Amino acid sequence: MFFPRLAALAASLAGVGLLATSVPVSAAPSLASERATVECAWWVETSMQTTNVLYPDTAAAYWTMPYLTDEAELIEVNGVYLDARYFAIQAYGADAQLFESPAGQESAIADFQIQPNAGSVNPWDTPAQPGGSWTVTLSDAPLVGVKNLLPLSPQGAVEPLIREIPATTAFLMIRVYLPAEGFSALRPLLPEVTITDRGGIVRTLEPCSPTQRKALAATKDGKALAQALKSRNTPPSADCGDSCPPELEFFKVGSSATPFPNANSAYVGALFTPAQGKVVVARAVMPTTSTGESPEVWPGGRQLRYWSICNYVHRAPFPAVETVLGGNGKKVVGCTNDTTTAVSASGTATLVLSFPADKKAINKRLTRMKAATWLPMSPRYGTTQELLAFRNMLPNSSFAQSATNIPTTGNPEAAKEVMGRFYPQIGMCSIKTFLKSGATGCLSSS
Repeated sequence: MFFPRLAALAASLAGVGLLATSVPVSAAPSLASERATVECAWWVETSMQTTNVLYPDTAAAYWTMPYLTDEAELIEVNGVYLDARYFAIQAYGADAQLFESPAGQESAIADFQIQPNAGSVNPWDTPAQPGGSWTVTLSDAPLVGVKNLLPLSPQGAVEPLIREIPATTAFLMIRVYLPAEGFSALRPLLPEVTITDRGGIVRTLEPCSPTQRKALAATKDGKALAQALKSRNTPPSADCGDSCPPELEFFKVGSSATPFPNANSAYVGALFTPAQGKVVVARAVMPTTSTGESPEVWPGGRQLRYWSICNYVHRAPFPAVETVLGGNGKKVVGCTNDTTTAVSASGTATLVLSFPADKKAINKRLTRMKAATWLPMSPRYGTTQELLAFRNMLPNSSFAQSATNIPTTGNPEAAKEVMGRFYPQIGMCSIKTFLKSGATGCLSSS
């Protein structure tokens, strides 16, 4: 068996929402409540379609696999440039946080930074069709002449996010936004992963098949751990915890409170308490972004690669608001992005939030507004606090007003100072005020 301790880890991770692993398993009836043979890569597929936890984005999907830093010596990820707006390779410690090498190299690399293999072209660097090949290497040794080198393990001991896993566990993730042909088309194109252990044994892993993904999720330990994770308050406090700023003020959300943060993203969020008969309005000048769902030379004069605006329940497991609208049972998710949000000619977006039951009362006013997008509050969670978050992803280095440049978290004044004219306004008002005075009246009433 290859990496025997990793096999037991596989059994432990199976079936867990965000960490729902899948690997081929032994044919023995006992299955591995302690045993499984590691024969494939990218055990975990996470998206809004599969798991609504930890501040998801409807335009994103992630594929993840664990490895053990005290067994692996070298990992090579061999893939192709995907036909998507964005992708990145990122590694996380057992605490589900990014880490750095002693020389300061972060454990993350974005599409435009990945140098191509000989004979291939990076379409985020030079105009070209996607599909060219690349190799990303993870190693703690200072390898000379190796392109796209990332650290393999954190420098010191970390506290595991899930107490049942070894502290030497790490996670390798490929993160994709806005694929041209949908996420299902990407599965056959996921990278091949070659792992060399400390004894010199080399194993090349192809992406897991759907059957392999299902197999381990059925194990006894996998089910038990899934239940354990659901009952835990993970992370223990939501972002700013008990020290959150006042409601209806945007502040930078702390990424260290969220497992598996994206190295290229930052968020400003504003808290509010939903109420029947109330409307929340947010308005902001939105940065320019790349367009479409295929690679474009970066940055190409754009301010961000991507932005989105999502409404989340501010309580574990921190899902995006989901609801059903109308008698036809249509599911609506409280997320919109730069491809779906109404934006005025001046680049301004206006968000209007209400309970679905109140939408009919405000619909007439909504249709009269220019460049307004409606998002739901959560009937399921009632008056539980919600967080309206503006996501800034991969800023142009010349775009100083990005949320990624805000130096402190939980501080509205710091966010205002950095974001300037891009800092969002927000207000809450009665339906009566909204109907009478529109978004401007609602913004001025708070």
